[in-house]
Formats: sequence, structure tokens, C-alpha cells
Amino acid sequence: MKANIHFPVDWVLLRDAVRTLMKATKLIRKAGLRQRMAAPEAFLRRMNQLCIAMTQESRRAGGRKARKQVLREMKRLVGTVRDHARRHRDFLAERWSQTELTEGQAQQIWRRIDGVLTKLPRAQKTGARADH
Repeated sequence: MKANIHFPVDWVLLRDAVRTLMKATKLIRKAGLRQRMAAPEAFLRRMNQLCIAMTQESRRAGGRKARKQVLREMKRLVGTVRDHARRHRDFLAERWSQTELTEGQAQQIWRRIDGVLTKLPRAQKTGARADH
């Protein structure tokens, strides 16, 4: 019997990366360490809008060109989110002792960010296959 398994397409991987990075950033900001940036919810909202646009374009005739444009916008957003997450991660690594987080909690947050950041270049590179 075949199982109905959701196989993530490349743009879904980008969405998941943005979600994970922004959730970690929200934890850092909640701990009291803030850098200059828009609210993490704004980035999540924008990625959700792009995901909806990608899904809608895949249902239209001739949507290949439009999907490519949406993917480019996603990649730009991912770059912005990546930079914000990296800055927050570094800020946490420097100043975790000024927060109420334990060292283990802080390490867990920056390991989570590092894990996504190391996989992100490959997900972005394969993002060109989003039309499959």
C-alpha cells in the first residue's frame, strides 16, 4: 500500500527555513536582546503571502514565468531573514548572560539557527527547480 507522503518542493523548504529562523529570532527578542529590524511576524506574513501566490500561480495556465518571479521574491526575503537571524544569533552568543536564558537554552537557539543557516545555501540553489 502506498503512503500519501508530502514531499517538500524547494520553495516549501525556503518557507520552512524562514519560519524556523524567525521563531528563533522571536525567542531571542523575547529574552530582551533586540536588533534593528521589522517585527518577525512581518517576515512570516510576507512569506505566507508568497507561498499563497506560488500555489495560485501553479494552477494557472502559463504560470511558469509568474512562479519564477515569486521564487525570486522568496529568495530575496530569505536573504533578508538570513541576515537578521545571523545578527541576532551573534548578539545572543555575545550577550546571553544578560538574559534570563540558561546557557543550554541559548546554545539550543544558536544551534537551531546554525543548522538552518548551513542548509540554506543548498535549498536556495535548488530553488530553481520549483517548477517541477
